[in-house]
Amino acid sequence: MGKGLLRTEVLAILLLAGVACAQPPLPAAQTPTAAAGQPPGPTPASTIPAFDTDRVMATIRFLAGEIGPRPAGSEASRRAAEHLVAQLRVLGYRAETQPFTFREYVDRGSELRVVGGRPVSANTLRDSPAGSVRGLLAAAGLGRPEDVAAADLRGKVALVQRGAITFREKVRNAAAAGAVGVVVYNNQPGNFRGTLGEPGPVPAVSISQEDGTALAEQLKSDRLEVELAVRAEVRQVADQNVVAVRPGTSGRVVIIGGHYDSVPDGPGANDNASGTAISLELARILAASGYPHELRVILFGAEENGLIGSAEYVRTLDEETKRRVIAMLNLDMVGVGERLRLGGSLELVNLAVELAANLGLRPERLSSDQAGGSDHVNFLRENIPALFFWRPDDPAYHTASDRPENVEPARVEEVGRLAMAVLEALARR
Repeated sequence: MGKGLLRTEVLAILLLAGVACAQPPLPAAQTPTAAAGQPPGPTPASTIPAFDTDRVMATIRFLAGEIGPRPAGSEASRRAAEHLVAQLRVLGYRAETQPFTFREYVDRGSELRVVGGRPVSANTLRDSPAGSVRGLLAAAGLGRPEDVAAADLRGKVALVQRGAITFREKVRNAAAAGAVGVVVYNNQPGNFRGTLGEPGPVPAVSISQEDGTALAEQLKSDRLEVELAVRAEVRQVADQNVVAVRPGTSGRVVIIGGHYDSVPDGPGANDNASGTAISLELARILAASGYPHELRVILFGAEENGLIGSAEYVRTLDEETKRRVIAMLNLDMVGVGERLRLGGSLELVNLAVELAANLGLRPERLSSDQAGGSDHVNFLRENIPALFFWRPDDPAYHTASDRPENVEPARVEEVGRLAMAVLEALARR
């Protein structure tokens, strides 16, 4: 545990969780700041700004309203990143973009048709190669080695049931036995969407349990020829994180952040201009607070493509830096809906729940199997303590209706004040 703060510093930090004050919303900082890259010093309490919800809402309006949808690799994503870098530099942070590239799989749909019969609704198994094949359909159980060995799959399309082994193993086993395509049918009602996890050897799709069972029954008495088509492409995408650092004096590191990208069809006001804007506001407050720990504000790209930006950032951290991080606060979708959920490291969740009660909030705890959908997960995988803030009840999630006017200022302020309370507690460590 680190030494406690000076009395003047504690008084200053206690003001940080106050109600919003009326200040010009943009630019993001009009308060005294240290030169970029210089350690902060104690600041008189009267000069420390309170959490300003108006500024947060102005940032949300700029990102989701003026810029709009910000999918990874787009000009809008680049513009948003440049804006965020500029704002963080004004605040006195050493800020820059961290470029990276990734492989993007673009699914353009799949088709399965029984020759001379009806089409069957099919979903692409992600990472299936594109292509069209035609051949006899052959049942191959669960697609295990013993199942494909018992079936003659040479030049045929394998029909296998979901379960027991991964989709990747099923497709690999069938292809190794000579299959030119694979159809996986569900082991419960309806269809599903799955992934191979790596480029597959032959076109592969999923179908519903109902369709799969019907085809399997027909195969017991009839020969069925099918046509299978997968339309997809793979491309390299260049994107970037925003990385800002402000030195501290304690030797410890606190990371604040969230993803700033959006899905292609949505402006991304709640998901996740809300978390980005709160992170920027926290950075503004902490820049004036004499905060003892090194602060890193990381705004991630390509979260919607599979947590790619945060994975890239964590990959670049050396072991010594990982050991110095005492908390990573991830804010994602925090501006819509009454329910607030917290997940991540047990100690941090317990701390946040206790502090929330002091603020009149009653957040729910995320179970471990529900806490894997955002950027904090990549930190947890490296044993870096992390705390996830999330509101689950947004009817506009991933739609064109995720607009600034739907974000609720009161919900934004609740999360901002709670995050500040957590940061204040961490300052004593």
